[in-house]
Amino acid sequence: MADYNEYASDGTATFNNLAKGEFTLAAEELVAADAAVKAAVGNVAGGALWEARNTANTAWTNAKAAATAKDTALSTALGTASLTTLRAKVVSDTAAWTTQNTALGTANDEVTAAETALATAQGLLDAAVLACQLKAYDAYREALEALMVQRATDLQKIKTLLETEMIKPAPGTKGARCEKALSNGTFRPKRGEMTCAEGLCCGAARVWTTSGTTADSAWLTVETCQTATDTSYSYVPPRKPMQTTASAAESVNFTCIEGAKKLAAAASAVAAAVYMLA
Repeated sequence: MADYNEYASDGTATFNNLAKGEFTLAAEELVAADAAVKAAVGNVAGGALWEARNTANTAWTNAKAAATAKDTALSTALGTASLTTLRAKVVSDTAAWTTQNTALGTANDEVTAAETALATAQGLLDAAVLACQLKAYDAYREALEALMVQRATDLQKIKTLLETEMIKPAPGTKGARCEKALSNGTFRPKRGEMTCAEGLCCGAARVWTTSGTTADSAWLTVETCQTATDTSYSYVPPRKPMQTTASAAESVNFTCIEGAKKLAAAASAVAAAVYMLA
């Protein structure tokens, strides 16, 4: 009786609260197994195992349909071509691709090596250019220093030249300028009989100059006090910028203009007399 109660116990007081026996456990397992494989009825879902089997079966059916469609598409795409031939072509093309890929890798290595060599050469070039620039700048600075020293020396020579040789004659003396005063409000004295000292006359000398590359194509007029009997004038051209010596004198024709001035005054007097008599 004790063995039966242990076997058939359902865990209640009926069987003295014994643990569930083998019979009860087996019955519960049967109920659980039946529930797991219970088929779906209408909108009521079936058991877990049945649903899993149904889902897997649906997926399998769909997969077969997809495989059939793919097979049909492949057959259509192949047409009369042989799949074996296409596979052989793939193998052949793969070998060719591998060869070209290896060649590409070799070419990439060569490019990398060339880029490294270029970078090295560029570095050497930059260094050489910098050294050349420094050398050229040093030469420039040395030349500039020499020119600055020479310029200072030349300026001193020019200062001495201006102070000793290029002395401006006093107004009215021989060699002094006697151009007619401009009416620009500067109050310079007009040219008259007292413009040049006694024994001298105010005369004009025409100095021919070069225009562009054409010699004697232009001239300038220099009016200066000279001896009344002089017919030539020693003209000294202006000193050029940074010229350290006086320019060589040139002999040009000279003519007194005092007589012309008096003649013009006489003509004016005659014209005035004629006007008064009219």
